[in-house]
Order: sequence, then C-alpha cells, then structure tokens
Amino acid sequence: MTQQVVTRTEPPFQVHLKDDGHDYLTLWNDFRAGRLKSAAILKQDAKRDVHLVEAHGRRFIIKADRQTPKLFKSRLRQILGGPPHSRIMRRVNRAVRQGCTVTPDIYLVAEKMEKGICREAWNIQEYLPDPPLWEFTRNEK
Repeated sequence: MTQQVVTRTEPPFQVHLKDDGHDYLTLWNDFRAGRLKSAAILKQDAKRDVHLVEAHGRRFIIKADRQTPKLFKSRLRQILGGPPHSRIMRRVNRAVRQGCTVTPDIYLVAEKMEKGICREAWNIQEYLPDPPLWEFTRNEK
C-alpha cells in the first residue's frame, strides 16, 4: 500500500512528503536545528553530506545537497523537466506501487528553487541495513 505525496511550502523550500501518518517535516526541522543525534555516513565536500538518524525507534538517511548544476544541459533539464529530487520521489513511489522492493522508500524531499534551478535539496529516506550493491559485484569476481 502506497501513500499519497503531499506538497507544502516551508519558505524558502517546496516540501514533498509522504502522507503515511508520520511527521517527517518535524524530523527534518529537528535535524536541521541540531536537536537529533546523527552519524555522518558520507561527506564528499561542503556541499553534500549524508547522515544516519534514529528517531521514533526507526532509522533514516538524511541527505543534503547544496550543489547547483554547472553544465548548461543539466540546468536546461531542470528548467524544462522540473525539480529533480521530487521527480525521483514520485518515480520511486510509482515503482513501489508496481511491486518494486529493492529501492529505499523516500519519505520527504525539500527543494529550494531559484529561477527554475534547484539550489538546495534535502531528502529523508528509509534506511536499509543490507549490504551495499558494490559488495555483491566484488563477491562475483
């Protein structure tokens, strides 16, 4: 059973979240305010980071992406196709509805748009404790 994706405005962000009875918006705001303990999983640079958060007896992955596209074709794709992260959320929701079970569910996407370009994006995803895909390919060799 899949839930509807609800869109809200939390200035300056456009927030898309799953309507499944959980308050992901409060979780996101608490994380940004530093009220939740988190473990940094991946920090590529100052513009992207990934954290593991535990709240309400569940684990979540919170990703922050503050990198804007540099290539003209990437910028044009965002202007014409819309915000990329919310598009991915809707596609994952459709795949889950069709029976896909191999992708983590996305609960919240918050995008700060400026002139059709996503300047900052946050998302909250389901934490899957299974081994990463690169381990499977390494074991096949």
